[in-house]
Amino acid sequence: MCEFSDKTVALKKDKILRVHRRLKELGFKLADGDELPLVVWKWENSNPRANIQQVIIARDEIDLDGPWLFVKVRARKPFAFSGASTIKRYALQYQPELRRELSQTTEYRRQTIQPYIQRPMSDLTQWYVAHKAHTRMREAMDKAAQWNNTVEVREFPVPLQAFPDLNTDEFRLPELLDKDKAETFLRP
Repeated sequence: MCEFSDKTVALKKDKILRVHRRLKELGFKLADGDELPLVVWKWENSNPRANIQQVIIARDEIDLDGPWLFVKVRARKPFAFSGASTIKRYALQYQPELRRELSQTTEYRRQTIQPYIQRPMSDLTQWYVAHKAHTRMREAMDKAAQWNNTVEVREFPVPLQAFPDLNTDEFRLPELLDKDKAETFLRP
């Protein structure tokens, strides 16, 4: 059995048509379906003796509709370089976006919502707006935390100081006086 070498690089979505065209020219065939949810395309080489055997193009797991795709190439021979420069370029562009989103949702909650929160809240509309702001802040925190746990970009984490402390009164989930109303209001 042959040992394979894998390399992953980040690629902007606008370049993908050229990649598809070139893979077809080289004799790669588009494989049928894949069980992995992030995989967009899986190309396999029709020549079993060729060095590059497989090319998998996958979505960014943090931002599925974002501008980046990840191309994983599987080859028989080791690669001359690791692809770290494209991962670094991706990280340097995306990490500040995550940090900015986290900062904006936190500041919105702190300046626009927090001054009007009374615990527990009796007004359903005010509670809903506060709850939505808290949910957006949590989503931004989750994306940033997922980013920090991604192996490829561990050199560029979102700093822990950017994460609000959800245990403080300032960032705690708003409570509604009548909890039955909340369940009815949030039901899809």
